Amino acid sequence: MKEVNKKNLTSRLHNVIFYSLVIWFYTGQFFFVGNNKELATVTAICFFIVALVSRLEVIKNNLKEYPEPLYLIFFAALSLTVFRYTSDSSSTLLRTVFICLFFTLIIPRNAFSKRSISILLAISSLFLFGVSFYAFAYLNLPRASWKMNPIPLSTICVSLLIMSTVLFFSFRQRLYRCINIISVIAAAMSISISQTRGAWVALLICIPLMMVFDRRWKTLLSLTILTALTGLFLTFSKPNLLTQQIESRIEQTQAEIQRISNNDYGSSIGLRLSMWKSSFILVKEKPLWGYGNNYHQSLRDLFNKDMISESLISLNPNHFHNQTLDSLVRYGIIGTIMLLLPIIIYTYRRFNERKETYSFISLMLILTFFICSLTDVPLSHPESLSFFLISLSLLYHCSIDKKISNNV
Repeated sequence: MKEVNKKNLTSRLHNVIFYSLVIWFYTGQFFFVGNNKELATVTAICFFIVALVSRLEVIKNNLKEYPEPLYLIFFAALSLTVFRYTSDSSSTLLRTVFICLFFTLIIPRNAFSKRSISILLAISSLFLFGVSFYAFAYLNLPRASWKMNPIPLSTICVSLLIMSTVLFFSFRQRLYRCINIISVIAAAMSISISQTRGAWVALLICIPLMMVFDRRWKTLLSLTILTALTGLFLTFSKPNLLTQQIESRIEQTQAEIQRISNNDYGSSIGLRLSMWKSSFILVKEKPLWGYGNNYHQSLRDLFNKDMISESLISLNPNHFHNQTLDSLVRYGIIGTIMLLLPIIIYTYRRFNERKETYSFISLMLILTFFICSLTDVPLSHPESLSFFLISLSLLYHCSIDKKISNNV
């Protein structure tokens, strides 16, 4: 009897620790930005508590039955550790990957189901809408002054919208369909508020590609629902609160394109084109291992040779607004292969199992991040990186748990 009570107590403690971390990863970290060191400490403590009270059973079980996301995160951690000591790469990203590794090692069996995943995504979407609306409408802050960078925020919102859309068509119960519709609406409104052009491009590409990957998904209907609901929100929003901002953003885009046609690359789009051009030049000069974080002097040398514009030097970019090009500059061809190869293998395995719901959701999540990474670096922001890795881990656990339950 005492043994049973002790086991129940251990399980409850494990669940409290685990679900507290889940709620933080899907809500709190998007508002309390910049607490990476504190989060690493808390996650490590939680990991050792769970390891101690379970006598390593949870960790052994995850290594045995749920190995694929652990391999993915482990090789990312190994690569970033090498880069940290060879090219002075970001310690924040390294901590973030280790946080995800510790978290994945303590995920309990049957932690989530399709229903609970839908609820979690809805909570996350509503929270992000609250964060966006608070910064935009209540504080009236410009995008550059938001606590969380609106570009990775919108990448997460696109991911939430896509995952909820897939889940919507996997349910027959009206309640959970409604929950996923709420998630879609909240995520779409957050994307609109963030005024991130790349997010809308990713969304318009990802939704049609659902049909390409798996014809069971009613892509046209999902796109119609999204468009109608977003239009409904814009229609009933306060006058000039959001619609004026969207119109202004469209006009700004048209003006930037006109400036580029006049050989003026000082606009947002023009600067990105300049970054991509300069990244190709830098990679040619140091192709194998890259520059780490020490590429700024090389950029100034290119300016002195009249190879890049003064506006790009004045900007002094922290990254190159393309995940692959940014990785090539920092880590070279060898380092980029080290980072990308595990993701490519993981994507290939999910593609082969795409008829299974959770694998299909994982595939769409990877595709969303890939498209967003064409114009930004979502895997270089700790919030979006942790969201990506932890979501893949939870979805993989759900997939394996479903297979185990079907075989029983």
